[in-house]
Amino acid sequence: MARGGYGRGAGIALQDRRRVGGEAPAGPASPPPHPAPPRPPAPAGPAPRVRHCWVQHVGAEWPGVVVQWRRDETGWSALVSWVEDTQSLRVEWVPASRLRRA
Repeated sequence: MARGGYGRGAGIALQDRRRVGGEAPAGPASPPPHPAPPRPPAPAGPAPRVRHCWVQHVGAEWPGVVVQWRRDETGWSALVSWVEDTQSLRVEWVPASRLRRA
């Protein structure tokens, strides 16, 4: 299978490669590379579960994703994201009565 680009660098950084048939042009030495920034710590708990669902909205059902649940004085509702008519992304709190498992 053909590979794009200019071939492999054999693990040598581009700034350290030599030109074919000669030395690299004389010039100031490049500064040492910056160390990679530290990674943030991993979350302590398990990753949240995301569930697919059907959202009943404006007389139609749309495929959606439940991001979060909450319970208040009116009952359970979910923070759901879905795309309507491939033109707009909606993210809303939706009552559980308007959701159906996918």
